[in-house]
Amino acid sequence: MNKIDYPIIESLKKHKSILNASDFLKLPANSVFGNLNLSYHEIVIRVECINDLIIKLYNDFYNLKDYLKSNSMLNPTTVYEQKMQTEQIFYWLRKTADELISLTWLLDFIKKENKNPSKLKVSSIGEFLHNENAFNQELNSHIKTLRTINEISNGFKHSFINSQIHSYQGSEYPVVFAYTLNYNDLKNKPKFHTLELKIVLNDYAIFLKDIKEYIILNHNMEK
Repeated sequence: MNKIDYPIIESLKKHKSILNASDFLKLPANSVFGNLNLSYHEIVIRVECINDLIIKLYNDFYNLKDYLKSNSMLNPTTVYEQKMQTEQIFYWLRKTADELISLTWLLDFIKKENKNPSKLKVSSIGEFLHNENAFNQELNSHIKTLRTINEISNGFKHSFINSQIHSYQGSEYPVVFAYTLNYNDLKNKPKFHTLELKIVLNDYAIFLKDIKEYIILNHNMEK
């Protein structure tokens, strides 16, 4: 098997490097929503775990390709396991984006109002997409990436017809397949998604880098 170019995400820290102070931001420790340093710490660690999932998925994909060069028989659960791995990666990408959006909105509110909010009004990708001026348009260049993460993760979670692509798999590299139907209502038009996973992950890494820089620049946080 040739050397694999893993599309890991290193916007917040170098993968497998020892955690040190430079990997964190100096955030408010006494907000009404808790110690925001702990919130950011969990995000950093979660991305580290996502990278482990990405590496496993890519290893499994290319090991299977090598296996099929000399074998025609295939256990159907092998391909399905990769589908489940992809769904898991998207779940954590979505959760991480939701939390970073929540954190950023909270910091903006505290800076502007000089007090804590009683509610996080923009706390998810979906709420951001419905309120694109939430961060002074600084993150609007990532709307396409965030919409993709939102649609794919919603499809994996809610779309009843997504099982119709049970055996789909990329031929040359890992591909994300999803078959979505909004609200599982046949009045809506089904949508088939096919995306190279590497491109999605690279775009997501840029989003993480930019949102971290946004927090640093707008809230005088330490790198």
